[in-house]
Amino acid sequence: MLWYAHMLIAAAAVSFYTLNPYLILLGALVAVVPDLDHPFGHRGWFSHSILAISVMSVIIYFFARDVALLITVFIALGSHLLADLITKSGIPLLYPAVKKSISIPLFPSTGRKTNKLAALIGLCILSLNLLASFGYFINY
Repeated sequence: MLWYAHMLIAAAAVSFYTLNPYLILLGALVAVVPDLDHPFGHRGWFSHSILAISVMSVIIYFFARDVALLITVFIALGSHLLADLITKSGIPLLYPAVKKSISIPLFPSTGRKTNKLAALIGLCILSLNLLASFGYFINY
């Protein structure tokens, strides 16, 4: 997935936890962190595994001592892993227990159309969560 799809999916995922706009924005920004591994080989164990996102989340908590921040970071990084998991390439999700990449290929490719669809789904979910928080779906 591309950066914009990861950001919108993460924002939508975080919005199920909190509607705090700062935490939603932070989640969207944090969601692209695992893809900073491109110079070292994309989707490596140090950025695309449960071990990696757990370590990153604990490091954030160690410095910030804020549970809401810890949960936001974990959700954002986890949404990134899930989005990459459903692509054909897969990720080393269970490293070091399983060193092979795991894939649940719901999408045949990660081309432009797939990224746009994923981003649109994320945007729709985020929008519905925000509208619901303002009471737009209340039955009278």
